Amino acid sequence: MMKCPGIESLLWQAAKTLAIMAILLSSFQLANAQADRVGSDMCGVCHDDVHSSFGNTLHRDNDCEDCHGAGSQHVEAGGDLTLSFTEQPAGWATLQCLHCHQDNAEQSGFLNSAHGRNSVSCVACHQVHPTPSNFGLLKEEEKDLCTSCHPATRADFRKPYHHPVMEGAVLCSDCHSPHSEDNRPPSGLWQSARERAVFPAIPLRRALLFLSILQVW
Repeated sequence: MMKCPGIESLLWQAAKTLAIMAILLSSFQLANAQADRVGSDMCGVCHDDVHSSFGNTLHRDNDCEDCHGAGSQHVEAGGDLTLSFTEQPAGWATLQCLHCHQDNAEQSGFLNSAHGRNSVSCVACHQVHPTPSNFGLLKEEEKDLCTSCHPATRADFRKPYHHPVMEGAVLCSDCHSPHSEDNRPPSGLWQSARERAVFPAIPLRRALLFLSILQVW
């Protein structure tokens, strides 16, 4: 029987990733079981800048501790870094986000994606409570965010013939999914047919792409 090259390595990487995630989750649950919730108003005593504007963010229906975990030990310690998404391992932050986002068809496969396997956490690209809120909660424009980790691709977009990503006519996510690898070729995180079907077409960007093609001819 023919074997797909690299499939065993891919499965082994996925198994290791899931094992690490399970350990992190168990550690978090143990630590969180020993702490009590203190309420978002208590968080606002020290984090007033976030607390005062949190009602304007996309996560406004959640309490701080829904994502960060019970905060009594954090408060007793005078404000340590144990509940900080940026100070914890990438897997810890990812699991916290997946508590709510695991029901999303695309995001549920994040742990087995190239980003997930390489310890790129959700907060590497997303801000949980930015002010003001932006589409996708991205830390910066998508083209700049993606090419900050993929500089060779940025160089490709400067060649005479290229997809007009840097010009804003198309997005990386028009073709690639950062969260999933369904039906992908070996070369990248391509969106599956399902994801492409539901991706919203933006007429202005499509028009710019068409014009850029006409310029080539």
